[in-house]
Amino acid sequence: MCASKDLANDRGYLQYRFGLPGKIELEYPKDRQSTQAKFQYSHYFRAQFEMTSINFTIEGYEYSVFDDYNGEEKPKISTQGVSVTAPGKPKEVSFVCRLRPKADYSDLQAVLPSGQE
Repeated sequence: MCASKDLANDRGYLQYRFGLPGKIELEYPKDRQSTQAKFQYSHYFRAQFEMTSINFTIEGYEYSVFDDYNGEEKPKISTQGVSVTAPGKPKEVSFVCRLRPKADYSDLQAVLPSGQE
């Protein structure tokens, strides 16, 4: 997830990019106008448990960029990545980050529409 420095609910842009710097394989949305309406923010929290996701759809493929924490497990589990569900398929495919990304999705709660969780 990449955002302009001036991102707010009425200005700036947010994009999902997949690939290497200089070799981006997927950029959504390509147009940087009104990008906030193309994503949904979901957050669930209770003691020792938190799930955050940024969701969007491209040509029927459902994407979810997630940051999950489960402190009830021993050892504690912290997982970040992206899940993709293909059109007409009941099972998602998840790509988990090997290293914890430098991301704080909590600021997006005020910028993006709320999704169902």
